[in-house]
Amino acid sequence: MGGPWTVHGADWAIVTKHADWYPQPLEVMQARSLARVFFVAKLGGAKPGDRESNEIQRILSHWKDFKLQAIGLTKNGHFVIHLNFLRNYDYSWDRNELIEVDDGGWNFWTINIDLGRFEAADLEINGYV
Repeated sequence: MGGPWTVHGADWAIVTKHADWYPQPLEVMQARSLARVFFVAKLGGAKPGDRESNEIQRILSHWKDFKLQAIGLTKNGHFVIHLNFLRNYDYSWDRNELIEVDDGGWNFWTINIDLGRFEAADLEINGYV
């Protein structure tokens, strides 16, 4: 696949390397918004004080500090936008490949958004080393 590689904003980029399809900028912004809605809804049903609830509160309070990488993937026959959020990342986050970080807690997290079904799935908030 030889799709374009373009940074579409100061804090987000679409990754085309290893992509199954290429989301449009508006789709990425919609997916980002849906991820935030998902978090707010998840907090409403969470037990106060549990780890995930605490991590989500931290993420929401620093929402504007995250850089975002987005890539179009196919999961179980559905087109999803995989969102990779990075905070306090010192390296070149806007290169044309997904950055994988295995620690760092809530500063690094991912989620898959299916805009066709208006669903969020596969939330992964990093642990700590």
